[in-house]
Amino acid sequence: MRLVRNSFCLAAMYLIVASCATAQQFHFPTAAADEPAALSKAVPALAEQVIAAYKDDDQDRYLNNLFRL
Repeated sequence: MRLVRNSFCLAAMYLIVASCATAQQFHFPTAAADEPAALSKAVPALAEQVIAAYKDDDQDRYLNNLFRL
């Protein structure tokens, strides 16, 4: 019975922590997905937002991902 209670408490703790975590939000116009001209303007703007917010403690991984962005 104790194992069930401990498992329940652990699962509840994970759910509470997961509900507090949020993803970063970046602006991307929905109309840009349908129009090639708008898409060609929106993608570089999105990349600039992501590059400005991107951080990583591992410098090799940071530079590799920054290059891809």
